[in-house]
Amino acid sequence: MIYRFFPNLTLRNLENMVINLESEADIARDFRPTNNQSTMNEQSPSRPTNKLTAQQTDDQHHHTPIGNKDDEEFVYNVEDEQMYEVTEISKPKLYEAVLDQEMIPGKNLGSKLKMVTKNFSGSARGHSVTRKIFKKKTYIVVTFVDSEKFNQFINHPHVVPIKNGTEIQELTLTFLNIDAVKPSKTEEVLQDEAERSIRVHDIPLKMRAHVFRVFFESFGEIEDIRTFTRGYYQRAIIRYKNKDAVEHFHKVWSLYVVKESLRVYPLNLDSEQIAKRTEHCFKLAGLPKGTKPIDLNNILTQVKAQSCVIPINPRNNQPLTHAYIYFETQEQMDAACTQFFQFEGKSLVWVPKDTQTCHFCGDPDHVIKECDQKSQNVISKLQADLYKRTRPANYRNNKKLGPYYNAPNKSKILKQTLIVPNKQPTMPTNVVNNNNGTNKGDS
Repeated sequence: MIYRFFPNLTLRNLENMVINLESEADIARDFRPTNNQSTMNEQSPSRPTNKLTAQQTDDQHHHTPIGNKDDEEFVYNVEDEQMYEVTEISKPKLYEAVLDQEMIPGKNLGSKLKMVTKNFSGSARGHSVTRKIFKKKTYIVVTFVDSEKFNQFINHPHVVPIKNGTEIQELTLTFLNIDAVKPSKTEEVLQDEAERSIRVHDIPLKMRAHVFRVFFESFGEIEDIRTFTRGYYQRAIIRYKNKDAVEHFHKVWSLYVVKESLRVYPLNLDSEQIAKRTEHCFKLAGLPKGTKPIDLNNILTQVKAQSCVIPINPRNNQPLTHAYIYFETQEQMDAACTQFFQFEGKSLVWVPKDTQTCHFCGDPDHVIKECDQKSQNVISKLQADLYKRTRPANYRNNKKLGPYYNAPNKSKILKQTLIVPNKQPTMPTNVVNNNNGTNKGDS
């Protein structure tokens, strides 16, 4: 096999290679650390040491320990984090100087950024140039790491040569501290805003802010709403003008919006209070397809549940066949598991939240690959072709057709390929038309 990769290799060359490898191994064996060298490592303060016998080390690490085989004891170095002092490193503080983009010459924002980067960035000045929007106004931001360079930059005006046609003019630009444009909030202000704010979870991706704003306005006047996306859901921070509007959500954990159930957390809750709202959870499996949280309102009221989450299938954005029910106490959760419900002809099952259930029928005894109902609900291609020819009642609304539902008609595709547009040839512009509008033979 080796001759396949080395066709010019002879048997003599191969024997010489083996001899060289054996000699290199003997040299490496002669330079193994001795007992004196190990003792020097023991006295070195750079790393902590631990004395283990060769037999103990071999039993623990399953390989020959470092040192001579004739030595009964040698020094084995191990890292012990308790012997080192850990230094916590934080990010450097950044200093930002801003200037209104309308005061900078340029055709567009890109050219203005390029001009500021060329004149005010580099090793002796700012290390980055970006843009930020404050109150619907765009500013050019120059960022510094060194406070001395930053203070010198904002305390002195800067003269920039600007080419205006054939003339070169000088433009004076004065940057401001970002606190002058966007003042930083004090701890008292941040604490006051947290006491007037709530965080909303489980907002569907297609739901807009004006939809759920109407429901939350019933508790008080809203001052501000900020939305952002996390995974397959949206979240929102709602700040009221009065603290009394938030008191309701210290007792109530969720709110119905349209058909969805949105979990609500007051922003001033600590980590223990937030963890308590997800501590007692049980899974209700076997829901019919398309079940929304509001459909389970009677069950949630009877078991005294605080919130309900029905996850969605990321492939089709439809609700799955199980729900996570959250309770306030362990006693309420234990009492709910002793109650059995039947919803729309299907028996619901209580299982622990980590139990895997079928995503098609909700049965905890099998997974979706082994589900029998999945194969029963999908019609065959022969039946789908029969529906397309005969067009029976509710044909267009039959979702069981699956991939055959919107399948293109073969006859239409054939007609489209055979139809050739009838275009009349146009006369070239360089050809002179000698026809004066009379037929042949007329005078």
